[in-house]
Amino acid sequence: MLLPQRLPEVIPAILKALVYDEKRGVCSVGAHVRDSACYVCWSFARAYEPGDLLPYVDELAGHLLIVTVFDREVNVRRAASAAFQENVGRQGSFPHGIDILTMCDYHAVGLRNQAYLELR
Repeated sequence: MLLPQRLPEVIPAILKALVYDEKRGVCSVGAHVRDSACYVCWSFARAYEPGDLLPYVDELAGHLLIVTVFDREVNVRRAASAAFQENVGRQGSFPHGIDILTMCDYHAVGLRNQAYLELR
């Protein structure tokens, strides 16, 4: 378990991992890193008290929303949506959380065209 005192060191790494992408030859790798970062964000909601994450809520919410709507991998978009939903429910301080959740739920982000063009 990661103690709350380590969050200032870990949050920047997680935010980088949420958008990690590396070109290798003709394809890109990084979906597994982004998916894992979403899981870490999901677990933050369960592991910490709302006061522990309060200084990072805006950054986490913004990054998770970007990944939810614009990642090219459906499993990563869905993982980010689940992490956002878990944080809204457990932390209670994600900005506009309920409004965003009703629009960007697990099923709505499943179709790339809809996620890219309609959920913005």
